[in-house]
Amino acid sequence: MPSALSKTWLSPEISGRDTHQRYRSQVDLGSAFGLPDLNQSLRQFRDVVYMVGSYHSAAEKTLKSYFRSNHKIATYNKLRALISVENNSTDVDSLTITAETALEAVLEFGPAIIPTKDLSGIQIQGEQLATLLRATYSWREEIPGWGGALDLAKQKLAKQGVDPDDALYGMA
Repeated sequence: MPSALSKTWLSPEISGRDTHQRYRSQVDLGSAFGLPDLNQSLRQFRDVVYMVGSYHSAAEKTLKSYFRSNHKIATYNKLRALISVENNSTDVDSLTITAETALEAVLEFGPAIIPTKDLSGIQIQGEQLATLLRATYSWREEIPGWGGALDLAKQKLAKQGVDPDDALYGMA
């Protein structure tokens, strides 16, 4: 079967549940979304077959797995960006975003998503890291590198002129 995206048309084939008849439709994705370059962007998916309504489709599971893994990577990178000096804001709103993002990530992907073991290569903003650690304190035993991140937070806070005992109260 030639790839549906090798041309500019997407031709999904759908089987009816009762009659098992096959239905075809063609959609020009570039025109449908007003993005002439969309078809080029979607070439990475050219070998994916997605059967709508199929409860046993391996392609459906593969596609879901692909999007979930990309979302997991994006969430991990977002957490790393939130605790870096690039996010130098330490107002209540900014710290709340860090805490909420960490809690949502733990609920969706589990405690191991928290980037405490992989802090090399980024410059840490002490208060943001302290907020991340406070938000994930309940899971500290399940998060690899949590204790090391706590020590790093103490150092960064002191270097940035913030009292580590105050910022990390109850966690040390």
